[in-house]
Amino acid sequence: MKNWIQSYLSDAEIKKISDIVAEAEKSTEGEIVPIIVRRSSAVGHVKWILTSLMTLVFVIAETVYIQNHWDSLSVMAPPVAFILFYLSSVYLAKIPWFQRVLTPNEDEISQVHARAELEFYRTQMKKTTKRTGILIFVSVMERRVVILADEGIAAHYQTETWDEIVRLMTDEFKKGQVYVGFEKAIKKCGEILQSHLPAASLAHNQLPDHLIIKD
Repeated sequence: MKNWIQSYLSDAEIKKISDIVAEAEKSTEGEIVPIIVRRSSAVGHVKWILTSLMTLVFVIAETVYIQNHWDSLSVMAPPVAFILFYLSSVYLAKIPWFQRVLTPNEDEISQVHARAELEFYRTQMKKTTKRTGILIFVSVMERRVVILADEGIAAHYQTETWDEIVRLMTDEFKKGQVYVGFEKAIKKCGEILQSHLPAASLAHNQLPDHLIIKD
């Protein structure tokens, strides 16, 4: 179990999500796969942006100080300051808030969607008999949700159908209700899929029902 997930979901809630998926799939041929990842975006740039910002502020402050005090010892400070700023930035860059603020919005969107598509294939969604897999993808750092439906499902529903579920989830996530967001989304998917893809008498489970957790 990933340690970070405990900040968002308890062990009991993770188990309940699996039960909700299994229950939702009883009424449809659709296969619902929920997945939550720590982040999708590359964040290697964050420590350098923080270091640059700290250094810039320091240089400006030092320039003003020298102009007012003519302190020759201050010229020795920049190398030491830069090292301290870098070490501080390495620590701060691990905090999701800094990662999110210092990653351009368009980069977040593209990288989250790319990760969702990658996980869609990794979870063998394409191998269901009638291409009826649906992925509910949550990327925590970016606070974004993506829903991807395979061909057997996408043929019956408009994109707006999934946008509604995304809004449903994000509304709950903004309240800090991660479990409730998953619960409502999974149940809604089950209801929607039942209309065009009701459960067949010989239907069998083709994909795992548990919540997939990844870094």
